[in-house]
Amino acid sequence: MIQLVITVIGIALAALLVIGGANYIHGDLGTRIVVQRTLDTQRDAILTAVAAYRASNSGLEPAQGVIDEAHPIAGFLPEGRVPSFTSTMTGLRWNNLNSPTGLCLDYTGDTPVDDGVLNGILRFARSHAERNPGTVSLGADCEDEGTTDPSEMTPAFFGTPANSLAVRFRTM
Repeated sequence: MIQLVITVIGIALAALLVIGGANYIHGDLGTRIVVQRTLDTQRDAILTAVAAYRASNSGLEPAQGVIDEAHPIAGFLPEGRVPSFTSTMTGLRWNNLNSPTGLCLDYTGDTPVDDGVLNGILRFARSHAERNPGTVSLGADCEDEGTTDPSEMTPAFFGTPANSLAVRFRTM
């Protein structure tokens, strides 16, 4: 009897794989997770550096512009720079915008954003938009107000291929 049950379960599993295929786990899942976690880490490091800069400069806001080794907050970042992007994330950069939004992540690459990277950026934006409604917007560039609705933060928002995008954070 047990052999019959095991045989039936084996046939059912084989049929499931034949019908469903082996693509039930998306191939870009690992990239999406790495991108989302990297961006979370970078955002936290930048916000901490901005707070440290303000504290040491009597509340003065850091300068606007791309956050790199030459930016005024660089001395407050780990190793004097934004924690690095992975090789799949080339073309992404952080900008300090001051008012009304404080921080912007944008894509400045020559080619469309990789699907795994795009999904990681969108998941990063959605997770922050869901936790803090109205403080995160997704648009074509740092000047674009775009959408603050997490349900609209999907690849369809940009169309195919996604050649430019920006995630803006309003900081308090």
